[in-house]
Amino acid sequence: MYRKGIFILFLSVLTILTGAIGLTEDYIQPKIGECLEYEVIVKSMVHGADQTIRIVEADVYLDRPVLKIQSVMDSVGMIKSITKYQEKEEIVLDLEGLYPWVIRREISDKDGLEIEEVIFDYSKGVAVRVYSENDGPEERTELEVQGYVQDGLSLQFYLRKNITLGNNEVFFYSNGKIKKISYQITEVLEPLKLECGEFQEYYRVHNSEQKITILISKTPERYPLAVEKIGKIGKIEAKLETIK
Repeated sequence: MYRKGIFILFLSVLTILTGAIGLTEDYIQPKIGECLEYEVIVKSMVHGADQTIRIVEADVYLDRPVLKIQSVMDSVGMIKSITKYQEKEEIVLDLEGLYPWVIRREISDKDGLEIEEVIFDYSKGVAVRVYSENDGPEERTELEVQGYVQDGLSLQFYLRKNITLGNNEVFFYSNGKIKKISYQITEVLEPLKLECGEFQEYYRVHNSEQKITILISKTPERYPLAVEKIGKIGKIEAKLETIK
């Protein structure tokens, strides 16, 4: 009876793992030079910004292969004249685990400039954040790290490889804090028409606490097709326009 129970448990675990692996078995790893261009809609009606996410180079960090990824969002048109908003982020992303070792961000608008750098030491379970505002003094804080962490940019790359339908959890960094958040992944069978093409099937990733929704293409590349979130300039929806 005991052996039968072990055997049934083994089959159950194998079934779960096979199902999870099946969603990513055709996954194609992001390549150097990849460039994704997005149109950013503000408050569901105004073309407020353009965003470019680019894989700049491959490197080695702490003896691990990494990718350097840059994201630049520039406000345009009426939004630019009102806010003068620009957001830059660069991450050093672990190639295998797809989690960040370093996050650097600059946000500028009519009110000034914010600069932030977060360096993770996963072996010691800490992260050091250095933050400054409008050329003021740097604020240095130490954060507890209980596991591998994601932020808004790195999560888009993490999800390319790690698609498991249902409820999932991840440690998420935002605004100087690390929290464990849950998110749900569902499969959508409904046409989605974008400037870059039409997609018949894709995955929907949603987190209600951080108010983030990401649509991931059901293709080997797992491109982030659209990202909806609440940002400093209000509700924004980034829709993929061009893949280079």
